[in-house]
Amino acid sequence: MGSVTNVVRSALVVLGFEAADREVKAYIKKNYTDVPQSQISLALRKIRFPQPRVRTTTRTRFNDDQPDLFES
Repeated sequence: MGSVTNVVRSALVVLGFEAADREVKAYIKKNYTDVPQSQISLALRKIRFPQPRVRTTTRTRFNDDQPDLFES
């Protein structure tokens, strides 16, 4: 079986995206046996309110004590 998020996603496809949380929980409880109930709400929130990923970039730190390589 896939991840809890995938199970919840497939349940939402079957029931419709507008299905209430308790409908989704009942459907999953009936059709999937080994899904922890506590994880369903988290997965629903993750799907319905996705958080954008924060991209971090490594910045070059300039050290003024070093001589400029391009200076002749």
